[in-house]
Amino acid sequence: MSDKNSDARVLTPEVVTRLYSIPKGSLANWRTQGIGPKWYKRNRRIFYRKEDLESWLFSEPHLTTDSIER
Repeated sequence: MSDKNSDARVLTPEVVTRLYSIPKGSLANWRTQGIGPKWYKRNRRIFYRKEDLESWLFSEPHLTTDSIER
């Protein structure tokens, strides 16, 4: 079954929580601390662009011995 928001380019904190298992409280704390993924505010609503969120999520990988080229 396809989720109508899974291909959305603009995500609300509620959708981010559902798709990526990031608590809404963590997103709110990160916004006030100036850390975390880029976000946008329009008319008191918070939005995240999917590409910004995924770029942030995959920006600092933890390498394993299998992932290091020899």
